[in-house]
Amino acid sequence: MAGDEGELGEGEEMTARDIAQHSRMGKVMTSRAVAALGKRKFLARRMNREDRRESFLRLSDRGREIYAQIVPRALAYQARLEKGLSRADADALDRIITHLLEKAEDHETLQRNSELLYA
Repeated sequence: MAGDEGELGEGEEMTARDIAQHSRMGKVMTSRAVAALGKRKFLARRMNREDRRESFLRLSDRGREIYAQIVPRALAYQARLEKGLSRADADALDRIITHLLEKAEDHETLQRNSELLYA
């Protein structure tokens, strides 16, 4: 199912909307990231026949090569950061970070909307 953790890296297709929801990035940031990854030939696109405004994205062969190099490093870095934390502390930290990211996203949305009102 699109949007589940790790799918794009595992060869599954996702839409930019799926990626935004999974990564907690805003639409603009996701759009820029998708464009940059596409420009570097890390992504392959397939047009949605039912909605031509949307594309299905997956990692290209080159993108999968880079992904295979990055993931072990990222997991090792995460393990070093979490070393010495109990499972309960790691879970609490994850909940706190999730909460802060959600609040930051709400703040960014409010700020963009107020900028539109006063533009």
